[in-house]
Amino acid sequence: MHNAILKRFERAVKKSEMYLKNIFPDLVEIKKESYPKSWLLNLEINHRSVQLTLSLPFDFPVSVPDIFVADPNQYWLKTPHVEQNGKLCLYTNAAAISINAPEALIEDSLKRAEKILGIHDLSEFYSEFNSYWSFNNNEPVLSLEDDGGIPPSSYFYNSSLPFVLSSDKDNLLEWNKNFGRRVKATDLITIERIDITELISPSEFPNNTKELLIFFKKYAPQKYELLFLHLKESKSNQFYFLRFIFKDTFVYAGIKVPGLNLIKTKGVLNGYKKNTIPHDLLISKTNLILEHSKIERFNINPIGYKHIHSRGGTGLDLSRKKVLIIGAGSLGSYLSHFMAKSGIGNITLCDNEWLSWDNIGRNILGAANVRKSKADSLIDNLGNEMPHLKLNAIYKNFRDVLKDDEGLLKEQDLIICCVGNWGIEYDLNYWARQNKIEIPLVFGWLEKYSLAGHALFVHPLIGGCMKCGCDEWGVFSHRVTELQKEDFKSTHGCSGYFMQYGVIQQSPVVILIAKLSIDVLTGKCNKSELRTWIAPKSEFEQQSIIPETIWRGKMQNNINGLLDSIEWSINDECELCK
Repeated sequence: MHNAILKRFERAVKKSEMYLKNIFPDLVEIKKESYPKSWLLNLEINHRSVQLTLSLPFDFPVSVPDIFVADPNQYWLKTPHVEQNGKLCLYTNAAAISINAPEALIEDSLKRAEKILGIHDLSEFYSEFNSYWSFNNNEPVLSLEDDGGIPPSSYFYNSSLPFVLSSDKDNLLEWNKNFGRRVKATDLITIERIDITELISPSEFPNNTKELLIFFKKYAPQKYELLFLHLKESKSNQFYFLRFIFKDTFVYAGIKVPGLNLIKTKGVLNGYKKNTIPHDLLISKTNLILEHSKIERFNINPIGYKHIHSRGGTGLDLSRKKVLIIGAGSLGSYLSHFMAKSGIGNITLCDNEWLSWDNIGRNILGAANVRKSKADSLIDNLGNEMPHLKLNAIYKNFRDVLKDDEGLLKEQDLIICCVGNWGIEYDLNYWARQNKIEIPLVFGWLEKYSLAGHALFVHPLIGGCMKCGCDEWGVFSHRVTELQKEDFKSTHGCSGYFMQYGVIQQSPVVILIAKLSIDVLTGKCNKSELRTWIAPKSEFEQQSIIPETIWRGKMQNNINGLLDSIEWSINDECELCK
C-alpha cells in the first residue's frame, strides 16, 4: 500500500475505533483474512444480541466497511441480503459515500445491518432473485423476449452455449445466424413454461433430482408426472422454465435435469412390470441416485431489443426503422456501428470494395478482414456484437443496386451516403429528386485532413437538395477549405491517390452524421438542414491552411472545435429543384 494511502487509512481507523468503543464497550479486535482491521461486536436487534464482525478494507474510507454475521448458516437463504459467507449486502454499487467522515460511514453501515437482520421479508429475495437461484455462476439462458422473460411456449436452442430462447422461431434462427452459428429449425426444441404462484424461500430451491421431485409435487403438481417420467425412462437432459409470480412482479428461472433412466437400475423392477411399479416405491429404491444427481439452475438474462437499447442506446424505439448506408469506408464503417448501437432495427450496408492494408488505420475493420468485402465483414462483426438486429450486406455499388433492386431502396426509412464520391452522391440525389422519392437522404463527407466535415439532410419535400450546394464539378458552396491537387498523396499506382487523415480527426464527423440521422428518423428534423464540424483553429494553423471567406469570422474564437447548423434552402438555379 502506498504510504499516503496507508496514512489516510490509519487516520480513518483511529477515528472509527474511538467511535466503536464508545458504543460497544465489549468491542474485541480480531484477525480476518483479507482485511487489515476487524472487530467483533454484539449488536442489539429486536431485543436480542447478534454477534457481528465489522471489517475495514484496505481502501477504507473510500470503500465501505464490510459486516459479517458470526453464524452464516442461521441466515443464508433464510434472510435476504445475506451472502453464503455471512457478509451482508449493505450498499449498491451506485451508493455515494463521504470519504471525510469514517465515523458516519460506520454508523450508517451498522444501521443498515440492523435493518437487514431485523426484518424477515421473503419478498426481498425476489428483488435479487438471480443472486440466490444461480449462485454457482452457470452461464444464464438468454431471452429474446421484449419483456426479458419466458413466454408460455418458447423455442429453445441448447446445443451450445449460450442457450437462447424466443417465442418467435424465425427471430431465434436469425439471432443465431448473426451470432455466427449454423442453426436449423430442427435444432430447436419447444418448452412450456411452469408458473409458480407461491412465495418461496431460497432454502427450498432444489439442488438435486430428489429435491426437485418434492419441489414439483408441492409447487407445480401439474408437471410432476412429466418430471417423474423423464427421470424414470429418459437418458437425455431436460430443461424446465419457471415463472415465479409475486403480486405484480415476475421473475424467471431455468433448470436442467439429467436423464437417469431409473427403470434400468439393477433390481428396481423385481416383481413389477415397467409401467406398474408405484412411484413411491421407485423413488425409494433409487433414493441414493436421486440424492446424488445434481440439477443445474440457470438465471434468465434478457437480451431483447427493448432491454439492450433502453439500457445502452438512445432510449428510443428504432426497432422498426430501416436504414441503408452507402459506403463502408472510414466514415461508413464507424457510422454503421453507431447506428447499430443506437438501435436501428434493420441496417443494410452497400459497398463494392475489399478492405486493403492501407485502410486498416482508419477503418473499424482490421487486418483479419484484409482482402475481404468491407460490407460483408462489417455485417459479420455487427452480427456478433448485436445479433438481435436485422443486418444485410450488399457487395455492389449504389448504381448496381439501383439497377437490380430499386425496391430495396424505396423501402428504406433513411438512406445515408458517406462515400465522398461526387458521382455517386449526384446520382443518388438525382434519382430521389427526379422520381419524387419520399425517402429522406443524409450525405456525409470530410474535407481535407479532416479539418472539417459535413452532414447534409435532404428532406424529400421541404428544402434544398445536394445539388443546390454544388456546381457541376461537385465543388461545395459551403466548403471550409479549398481542395488543391497537391492535397492528395500518391500510392504510386495507377489512379492511386488518397487524402491523409486519422481516425481521431474523423470521429467528430462520424458523430455529426449519426446524430443528424437519428434526428431525422425520430422526426426532430422536418426540413433540409446542413450541419458542419470545424476542427479547432490551432489545427488549421498547424497545416498552414486558411479557411474559406464565409467561415473566417466564426474561426476567430474557435478554440475547441465548432459545430454549425443552417437551414438548407432551395437554390433557385438548381435544375433538380425547379
